Amino acid sequence: GMRSAVQIAEKRIFKDYRKDIVLDTRQIKLALKRLKKLEEIGKQDELNIDKTIDQTAKNGGDIDLIFEKRRKNDVKIVLLMDVGGSMTPYAHLVNLLFSAANNMSHWKDFKYYYFHNCIYESLYFNGRRNPEESIEFDDFLKKFDSSYKIVIVGDSAMASWELTEKYGSIYYYHKNEMPGIFYIQEIANHFKNNVIWLNPELIRPEWSPWTRKIISSIIPMYDLTIEGIEDAMNYLRKGGKNLYTTVNYFKGLNF
Repeated sequence: GMRSAVQIAEKRIFKDYRKDIVLDTRQIKLALKRLKKLEEIGKQDELNIDKTIDQTAKNGGDIDLIFEKRRKNDVKIVLLMDVGGSMTPYAHLVNLLFSAANNMSHWKDFKYYYFHNCIYESLYFNGRRNPEESIEFDDFLKKFDSSYKIVIVGDSAMASWELTEKYGSIYYYHKNEMPGIFYIQEIANHFKNNVIWLNPELIRPEWSPWTRKIISSIIPMYDLTIEGIEDAMNYLRKGGKNLYTTVNYFKGLNF
């Protein structure tokens, strides 16, 4: 019944790393390609070879050319990447993901920004996180409407005050007049079922940092593995419909 379905879903969320997987950009591209929203464009001027062959066979060999409208992927994506500190050991993994996503002609639009530990009132154009090279959080929400898919990459591990306290950021250049959790919630509210979080560390309830549990109760979180990326792209493709995620698992947490 429902309970066993939930248990199966939980097993899928909290699974072990596979020892035999070596991530490379080709595999990641294949996983990312699960995220498709094909839109028909232009005139019916693209030859559909498969349908042409089928129709010609049905016609006893008389060639019948089947033309259709061209289709292109309508997905617009923004990648937000945690950089530095506890993320340093995972730089290679994140680089692979970034390289794969950035080199795909698959997207209608692709943008990226950086943050450190938690998202606050600015997002940065590069990993140096220079305040002069950043976009204000409010401007970010104005620039990207809710049709954009947001992929956040980070280990969601930080001191509790960095997430829940005003002025909790460890960096002086963050005014941080609102706690980090405010910005996480704002992203979830703005993009709704179009946002996911990829984590290079195992998402395990029994030994997850408290901050990770809180964030994954707001935004669906997936392992940064091939299977995790596939699951995350399926979630984004379906708009989260009928999918059990970390948000369901951790909901009701007090913070």
